[in-house]
Amino acid sequence: NAFVVKIQDTMREVGATTDQVASAAEELSRVANETRASVQEQGSETDQIASAINEMAATIQQISGNANEVEISASDADRMAREGGETISSAQGAVNKLSEEIEDTARSINALAEKSDEIQQVLDVIHAVTEQTNLLALNAAIEAARAGEHGRGFSVVADEVRQLAKRSAESADQIRTMIDGFVTESKASVERMNKSRNRSTET
Repeated sequence: NAFVVKIQDTMREVGATTDQVASAAEELSRVANETRASVQEQGSETDQIASAINEMAATIQQISGNANEVEISASDADRMAREGGETISSAQGAVNKLSEEIEDTARSINALAEKSDEIQQVLDVIHAVTEQTNLLALNAAIEAARAGEHGRGFSVVADEVRQLAKRSAESADQIRTMIDGFVTESKASVERMNKSRNRSTET
């Protein structure tokens, strides 16, 4: 940050200048003390001058310390700004990655939904076949009943075929229900993920 660097350079110059002034003030204080000792008749006035010079030296030293603190604060501000920028960049990267993962998941679920449509068509065929099989088994049972004793064995087989067709139809219906539920929940999950992604990009 150019502004922070400029502040730091200025504070260094202020610090160097105040150090020089402080040294000069200390020298003046020493000379004033020597003058006060050698010139007693000007003692009162010399005391005031020496006191003022000492106070000035203390003030200059305080200014120098404050300048150093400002320089340190500027450095801290610059460091925190850089860290904040890195954190924001990292968060943005995470959001972008999340967005890509959501899009990948959405594509996978859409592909699965297309496959489920194909499965539904197969189930429709299975259901139609089981209905036809059940009808044929029913007709076979009727014919076996007409045959009397000779058709008894065939009647048992026809009944078993009818029961098998019934179970096949029930299984197909269960599979259809599970697929419908899965596709519905998957689409809802994609919608929730998209909402989360939108909220992330807004913050």
